[in-house]
Amino acid sequence: MGRIYRAPAAIGDPPPFDPKVPYAVHEQQEREWVKRIAEWAKQNGSGPEAGAEIALPYADGHARYIVLSLRPSVKLIHLAVGDAWDYPYIERLTAADIRRQLERRAAFAKLFGGQA
Repeated sequence: MGRIYRAPAAIGDPPPFDPKVPYAVHEQQEREWVKRIAEWAKQNGSGPEAGAEIALPYADGHARYIVLSLRPSVKLIHLAVGDAWDYPYIERLTAADIRRQLERRAAFAKLFGGQA
C-alpha cells in the first residue's frame, strides 16, 4: 500500500480557475505549478522515478500524480488540477504497476514525438 500526499506547502495550492482569464493562460499556470512539484519531488524524493508524472484514466479525464518515491513504499503527490480526479484504486498500485505506467508513457511519447 502506498501513500498519497497533497502538494508541498512550499509550493502551495494549484492556481485557482478564474473565468475572466483566458483558458490558455490558466493551462500555462497549471503546467508551471506541476513543473514546480516535479522539480520538488526530484530534489526531495528518491529513485530515478522521482518527479515523473503518471496519469490514470478515470471518468471523463485522468487522475494525475507525481512520483515521490517507489522504495521502500510507493509515495505519490496528487495533482489537483483540471477536475482533480482521484484514482479510486491508487493505494493498490505497486511500484511495478507505476513503472509499467511510466514505460507506457515514454513509449507513447516516443511514438508520437512528445515528451514523457
